[in-house]
Amino acid sequence: MQDVRDVDTVRERRVHHDAVEHGIGNDLEKVALLLIPNLLQRRFTVSRPNRAWVTDITYVRTWQGWLYLAVVMDLFPRKVVGWAARPTIHRELVLDAVLMAVRARRPRGTLIHSDQGTQFGSDAWRRFCRSHRLAPA
Repeated sequence: MQDVRDVDTVRERRVHHDAVEHGIGNDLEKVALLLIPNLLQRRFTVSRPNRAWVTDITYVRTWQGWLYLAVVMDLFPRKVVGWAARPTIHRELVLDAVLMAVRARRPRGTLIHSDQGTQFGSDAWRRFCRSHRLAPA
């Protein structure tokens, strides 16, 4: 089994490499600010609804090409509370899925955990979470 600390180190190195590649800089302290802290710490059992959500993207091959599917799941009942499908994997895909969940559940301070892919690290994502009382985790 892989140590979680190893995953965090690999993630930090990836973000550092991406930051340098995109001209943000190579100062590790500045790059660390780009990372969203892992507040969930693999605690996937929660005591009440809307305490923690997880989200991810997958893809499905169709006759017309790839279809990307973003899903939001509440960890308490283990139910999907929001989803969206699009032919592209742009950030709007994720925002649409989370917006569906927000409208259905009206969260307050809910942790929302993702793999921190590019869709989940954008300024639009951070602003969206802040305005809908979600805490990226």
